Order: sequence, then structure tokens, then C-alpha cells
Amino acid sequence: MFPPPTTPITNVPKTKSEKIKSKDIKIEARPLLLDSQNDPFKKVVEFYDGFLDEDEFCNGPRPSSLADLTDGQLGGYVASLMTTHATFLCPFCHQFATHFHQKLLNPRKHGMADDEKFLFNSALAHFPDPQTICSAVLPVCHNNYAAVSRNLTSATKCLECSLCSTLTITLLQKVILNQDVIHHIRNSTDEEIFKNICSEICRLNTTAVTGFDNKNQTLCRKFLLNQLDWVLDVLKQYLLPSGFCTKTIKACENPNEPPNILHCLKLICPSLGFPLTFICPLIPDEPADAAKFLNIKPPKMEL
Repeated sequence: MFPPPTTPITNVPKTKSEKIKSKDIKIEARPLLLDSQNDPFKKVVEFYDGFLDEDEFCNGPRPSSLADLTDGQLGGYVASLMTTHATFLCPFCHQFATHFHQKLLNPRKHGMADDEKFLFNSALAHFPDPQTICSAVLPVCHNNYAAVSRNLTSATKCLECSLCSTLTITLLQKVILNQDVIHHIRNSTDEEIFKNICSEICRLNTTAVTGFDNKNQTLCRKFLLNQLDWVLDVLKQYLLPSGFCTKTIKACENPNEPPNILHCLKLICPSLGFPLTFICPLIPDEPADAAKFLNIKPPKMEL
């Protein structure tokens, strides 16, 4: 996904224009889910690419501790991990996406009238399945998805609670409770998905079968927008970590006692490839080393 490291030719200094040109190289991701610049897959790939500073990541100084990592190196590690090595995240992504499909979206249509169910199923047909979602968010999951999405390792189980809490809190704060983002989601979905769905339906003779007036595109889009509003509203309560992570998917046995993340990172190391492997010895796994890294002073012992 990223260009290979380059080694400058000795005794030939880089000109200012050459340096700027190398840093201006950007990956052009093709839309996967939507035929526009708003495609989620395109945005995710460009987001990861934005983390990568090739010169600092590949040719920067070798850190002697985690505290020595520069912003460019940390960004490079994140981009490389999420796109090439993070297969341990695939089972969690699959579980999360599958649960959203089976427990939230599909049950919604129960009890709907025939015309409403017809419209709702038409919209669901355009919604990406768990494999597409996880392959877009974590490109490393795409190859051999059936195997990697079910490969529950000790690292996955160790990180499960923290991942669930972090993901749900991030989704709530950055998306679900952010009115500007919600407004953008509603407008983009209506213009780029619902509009097309309803235009296709208007060409069908569905009135006799479903009872839906197939010529009323405004009514069609309004119904689908109402369903989207229902989903977004439900998620405000549904994604609260105390309920979702502990009771719904049972990722956290005790949310008040999160696992040792540094220990979990140590468990991930055997599955990592170069250049991430050399960071593993730097992870302070022992309690004393972790406390020192986190600047936690040991409690005083009272006699």
C-alpha cells in the first residue's frame, strides 16, 4: 500500500523541490462503496496515508524507548499496523459489524407493512455486509477473510474490552453526538444512496405487489430518511460502553478493571512483521517498567 523505503544516493544532496515533491506523493484510492469523494473506503485509505511520513518513518533515528518515538514514526507505525499487520483486529470488527446487522438493522423491518418492508429491504441491499465494512476499515482483513475474521487469539481477547470501549466512545463523541457530522451523513446518504434507490423503484411497477406508490419519490426518500434517523437515535443509547461492551457483546467482564494495554501489545508482537517487530522490546510489559513509562509513582507503604 505504501511505497518502499528509498535510500538517497550518497554525495548527491536533495534539492528543496525534490524533497517537497517526495512528500507530496499521495495515494489515490478508488471509491468502493459510493461513486464520489465521500466514499468511506476512499476516506479511510487517505486517512491512513496521511499518517505516513516516509522519510521520518523509514529513515528516522532508531528509538531506544517508546518515549523516543517521533510523531512521524508513531504515525507510520499506526498506518503500517492497520493496513498490513492488524489481523488480530479482524475478529472484533467482524463481531461488531455482524451484531449491528443482525441485532439492529434486520429486526427493524419486523412489523412493517408490505410497502415499508419493500423500501427497507431495498435500502438494506445497498448497505455493506460485515466483510466489506471490515475490509474497508482494515484492509489487512480482506485476504482470506473467512479465516482471519474467526481467528481469536490471546491478543484479541486481551484487547477486546479496551477496543470496544474505545470504539464506542469514539463513535459517540465524533459521530453520533456530533450534529455537524450527522447532518453531513443524512445529506450524503439521501443524495447518493436514497435518491438512487427511489429512482430505481420509480421505474418498477410495484404498486400491485407491495401497495407502494412507485411514482412518489419524495415519499420514498422521506421514509428511508426516517429509518436512518431511527438508527442514529437508537445508537445514542445502544453504544454506551457500560451496556454494549459489558452486557450486549460481553467484551468486558468488569469495565471498571480494564486490562493492561501494554501487556496486550506484548501479546501482539509475534504476529507483527518488519518494520514493527523492533518496537516490541521497547514495550514496558513488567509492572515496574510500565509504571515508570506512565509516570506512576508507587504507593507509599505505611508501617
